Amino acid sequence: MSQIINLELSNSTFEAIQKKAKEAGLSPSNLIKELLEKKYHSKVMSEEGKDKARSNFERHFGGFDLGYSMGADNEDIDKELANSYMDSNGAG
Repeated sequence: MSQIINLELSNSTFEAIQKKAKEAGLSPSNLIKELLEKKYHSKVMSEEGKDKARSNFERHFGGFDLGYSMGADNEDIDKELANSYMDSNGAG
């Protein structure tokens, strides 16, 4: 479904739109339509679009191993720090 909107524009605004429309190979009405649809259509996402976006986001979930301790695993971090300290002081 679509709706019709009548707009009253100043001459200078219409001339600017007319110039841009000509450059784009469109009528002024179609240029305005495309600009408005591009600006506002992306703000409203269908349920299918939301599901696809959620699925794309969730495919990045998961674990990974950097090969060294990180985060809240304090015991392993303490061991790595002690080993590193021992190695750097030639005691290892």
